[in-house]
Parts: sequence; C-alpha cells; structure tokens
Amino acid sequence: MSGRYGLGLMSQSREFSRMQDKLDNLYDNYNVNSSCTNISKTTDLIEDNANIQKKLYGSLENIAAESCTKSILKPPCTYYKEPTCYASCCYPFPSYPCTSVASAAAAAIAATTQAAINSDLAVRRTLTRKNAEIIDISNRFKKDISELEEKLNSTKLENGGLKYELDETKQELISERVRAHSMTAARDADISDLKEKLQSAETKLGSLEPRAELALELEKQILLLKDEIRCIKTSNAILADQNCVQAAILRSRPASPCFLRARSPSPCRLSRPASACSVKLRATSPCAPSHCTQLIRQDLLTKRFDDLYSRDRLAAMDCLRAFSDNYENNQRIIFAAVQGAFSAAKKAFCDWKIRVRSTVAITHCGPETLEEAVQSYINRNVDLYDLPSMVSQVIISLNCNPKIRLPLGVSYSVISTFIREACRTAWEMSALAFPLDTAFALDAEVFDENRYRRSYDSEYSAPLINHHIWPCLMQGVCVLARGEACTKRGASLYIRPSSPIRCSRNRSKSPCPKSILRSRSYYCH
Repeated sequence: MSGRYGLGLMSQSREFSRMQDKLDNLYDNYNVNSSCTNISKTTDLIEDNANIQKKLYGSLENIAAESCTKSILKPPCTYYKEPTCYASCCYPFPSYPCTSVASAAAAAIAATTQAAINSDLAVRRTLTRKNAEIIDISNRFKKDISELEEKLNSTKLENGGLKYELDETKQELISERVRAHSMTAARDADISDLKEKLQSAETKLGSLEPRAELALELEKQILLLKDEIRCIKTSNAILADQNCVQAAILRSRPASPCFLRARSPSPCRLSRPASACSVKLRATSPCAPSHCTQLIRQDLLTKRFDDLYSRDRLAAMDCLRAFSDNYENNQRIIFAAVQGAFSAAKKAFCDWKIRVRSTVAITHCGPETLEEAVQSYINRNVDLYDLPSMVSQVIISLNCNPKIRLPLGVSYSVISTFIREACRTAWEMSALAFPLDTAFALDAEVFDENRYRRSYDSEYSAPLINHHIWPCLMQGVCVLARGEACTKRGASLYIRPSSPIRCSRNRSKSPCPKSILRSRSYYCH
C-alpha cells in the first residue's frame, strides 16, 4: 500500500473531524457529565489519537520506502541520510517503527543496487493490492445495490397496501356522505313538521288566552264570593249569639227600654262570644301558639339561627382574624354583636307595634280582637323594618362595650354583613305571636348544660363561664337551641382594660362590679 493511498483513506474516513466533534461534545457537556464520564471520554480521545498516529506512522513508512525507490534515478535528499530526523519527528513515540523506517531508508540508500531489483517486486505487489481493493469495492457496491433493490421492492409492496387502504377509505367516505345527506334530509323534514306543529300550537294558544284570562277572573270572583259567604256566615253566627244573649237578658231582667238601650251590645265591642263558632274562631287565631304562621316561621327561624352559627359566624371570625389575632376577643365581638342585634330589633319592633296598634285601633270593627288584628297585620307586613338604623345601633353598642376592642383605624362595620343578617333574624323572631329571644348572659355565671354546651378549649371541671361564644335561643322558659360557652377556672367579673388606641374621652370606667353588672344588663337588653 502506497503512502498516498493511506493518506487518502484517512482523509475519506475524516477521523480528525470525528475526533474534533468528540472534543467539542466533551467541552460542552463537561459540567453536566460526571467525573467518571469525563475521564472515560478523555481516554477515548487519547486512544483515537494513538490509532491515528499509528496510521500516520504506517503512511510515513510507505513514503520512506517510495523515496528509496526514487533515489535510484536521482541522488537522495540529505534528509533521509540522517535517521535522527525521524526520531525528532516521532518524539512522543520514540518506540514506534519510525526509527526502523529511517534505518531501512539509510540501508536502502547504501544498497541502491538491491533496491533497484526489489522495486519491480514492490510495484507488482502494489498493483496486486490495488486490484484486490478494486474488487472489494465492486463487491461492496453490488451488495449495496442488491440491498437497495430489496428495499425498493418492499416499499412498492407497502405502497400497494396503502393505495388499497386509501381506496377503501374513499369508498367509506362516499358512503358516509350519502348517509349524512339522507340524515340531513330527514332532520329537515322533522324540523319542518315541528315548525308546523309549533305554529298550530301558537294559534291555539292565541285563541285560548282570552279564555284563560276569563277563567282566572272567574276564579278570583269565586274566591271573593267564598270569602264573602264565610264572612256572612260568621256575622250570622255572631248575630245569632247576640240574639241568644239578648233573649237571656230579657228573660232574666225586667223589660225596660232604657235598660235595653243601655245594655245593648255594640257590634264593635263584641269580642268574646260564647258559641261554638266563636270557640272555633278563637282556636285559629293568629295569636294562638298552634297557628300555621307561628309554627312554620318558628321552624324556619330556628334553622336560620343555626345557619348563623355554623356559616355566617365562621365567615365573620375569618374577617376579624385579618385585623385581630386575639381569638377570645373575636368570639366576644361576635357574641356582643348577636346580643346587640336582638336588643335593637326588640326595641325597634316594640315601637313599630305601638304605632301599628294605634293605627289599627282607629278602623277596627271586625269579629276578631284588636290584638288578633294587629298580629295579622304584622304577619302580612313583617318586612316593614328599618334595617340600616338597627345595624348602626348595634355598631354603636359595640363601640361602647368595654370588653371588646379592635386596632386603630378598624371599625366594627367590617362585620356589617353578619350584623345585618343577625338583625333581620332577630326582627322576624320578635314579630312572632310567641316571640323568640336569646337568654340573658353574664360572664362568670354558673354553667347550665340545658342552655349551653362547652367549647373545645374549655375546662370541663370549671363551674363558671369565662365568656360566651354563642347565645341560647329560648321561647319563654323553653330552650329551642343551645348556645356555646367557654368555661375556665378563675373566671370573674373583672373587665379587662381596653386598648388605649380604642379609648374614648367620654367613656367612664369604674372597677365597681355593680356598675359593671348594670352596664352589662343594659347592653344585653
């Protein structure tokens, strides 16, 4: 093999380019790879470099041999006369055969005659080697061509299968289009039928609307007639009772016209007839505890009171937690807000009820009593209340309460939503014939299990209440819903001093327990 052929193989294989790519990859991923990986890649580069140098030394040997054959025709260069030149060029690997090549070159220069004889054999060997390489390349080319032909045949088969599948897909698409067209036509026909039915129904509805209005008017008239008949029957029964009473009076007293005129009862003042009909009317009175309005509203308001505790109270506590980290203080604020809402609602309802009674008494002349008429009016107009004024009264009472406090710049209006809902519930509870109210509560009172349940942070052996969390709902002396309280040992009536930030100039504080009790009872009621 000639030196030029070896160099050409190395140039075609581009071993230096691959070595350079490996070096660039090692440099780029040096920080990403581990130490073992970097060491192994560096070792691979050294091995590739050694292989390349071996091939270069072989090419150098062949070039030196060729130079010996050329020296027959012309004098050899002085470069080949000195073997030390090869040793200096091959300094990193002095043990490689380059020194032997130099010595062979020197020997060839000395024995020119023998080199001339061997040159013919070297040329023949080179030609034989080149012919073998050409045959190898041609066989490799034929093998590549056969492989390409096999791949081409397989690709043709695959293309045939794909073409068959494409034809089947086209047929399926055509069939789906036909089916969709038929379904669209059927849908359009159904839509047209539905439109015709809708038009016919609209025409029928237009013709029946006057009849429906007439039927509604007739029903209203029928209800009015029934009410009139009921009132007439009631008045007849009352008149019959009056006649019975008058007959009894006439039988028991002397028949004096003056006496009869003086004792004749007025229809507006007969409020207690003694007949069975009057007993029946009195049983369905709106002031009766078994009245449907009382029962239904009492159940609904009890559920709303439970929702205030389980839902609205937690939302208000979350709102207060954003401004104050004192959990006990926040609980006291919520309890004081509920108590203040009930107090404001009761006060406002009493004033409103007095005005209603004075208004109804002017025109009242029916068979029912004045209290029943007032309660009926209240049941029908329970939503006539001034909610903003009650909310403002509750906020004012919270500002005057010495047991609760908030930071500077924070008003109790941050829980105005909870206060508004509590005032609305308290008003509707006060508007019942048998009103619902919260129990009187005072710090350091004896814990009553019938009215309250202990909180999770309570001391279960403590007999006194440290502070209330939620009030007890009562109807008279009956407990409808238990409240929640925190019991701790050492609970007393001592009022903690409020923050100086919340201090008001006109607020007076007295350490006397009696004044504390009086102020507490005033705010609770």
